Amino acid sequence: PYPLGIGPEPPHGGSDNLGSGMAVRVLAAFKGEEQNGESTLLTSFKGTKTVETSFLRRPDQNFTFNFDRVFSHVQGGELIDQCVEEAWQQISAGQSCCVMCYGQKGSGKFSTLIGSHGKPGVLSRLLELTTANGREDASLNAFDIYKETIRDLLRPASQSTGASTLKLRDSASAVVVDGSVDIPVRSADDLKEHIPAFHACKGHCVITVRYPSGCKLFIVKLADSDAGSTSKQAGAEANETRRWALKSFTALANCLKGAAERSKIIPVRESSLTRMLRECFNSALITFVGHCRQGESTQVNDVGAAM
Repeated sequence: PYPLGIGPEPPHGGSDNLGSGMAVRVLAAFKGEEQNGESTLLTSFKGTKTVETSFLRRPDQNFTFNFDRVFSHVQGGELIDQCVEEAWQQISAGQSCCVMCYGQKGSGKFSTLIGSHGKPGVLSRLLELTTANGREDASLNAFDIYKETIRDLLRPASQSTGASTLKLRDSASAVVVDGSVDIPVRSADDLKEHIPAFHACKGHCVITVRYPSGCKLFIVKLADSDAGSTSKQAGAEANETRRWALKSFTALANCLKGAAERSKIIPVRESSLTRMLRECFNSALITFVGHCRQGESTQVNDVGAAM
């Protein structure tokens, strides 16, 4: 009964604008990928809120997943439209919001949030709305969180003094990253030179846009859900990456659960990511978008795990 990202009115206390929503977008297999026998994963859509997955010759491995909204691989534009509409409603009302993408490597997270092949993503579209509505310039910062180390994505490599110098500091109302770079932004054109750095992010890419009204837009491209299992890493390094990713995702899940249940205490100090997103769990609308690639015969377990 509620659009993506908008939940029912809170029963008592809390911000009326606080809510959360979960959607999933399922991509088709890449051209040329082979599908074979019992390992082939099939995906079917039941209405607009349910996905059913099954293996061709393993009927005991059928699962049903329910979301606030389901988008197929041809509905990427519709997904972005809906995320933008709801985020802009929040920003126009002076409220903070967060659009967060989770999923496997190559499943479309970057395209949804930032854009690709000349098609703007959520961030670019919202910046264009800022321009069209004559709002004052906003400021933006961006970080890569990888194995709990924070790297500034806006700092040129020639000026970088090392990612280890960036530390989080808790203030009364927010979390501050000491030594970070902020840039003024008014349109998507202001981001063009930084897109390669965003794309090269190894872990969680966290982009924060601060508006003059005081509200914030958080754009979060989470690390690949299959981090450590599909990269060129091997042995101990891959295992270390996998352990970090699972620990970070668990910390995020605990905080999202606490926010959804309106817990008095939300365990934000469990990871650098959750500390940085502290404001989201207390007073922001959170739209969580899952991305999955279907039909890749070599990694079907990752598809089911991501769902």
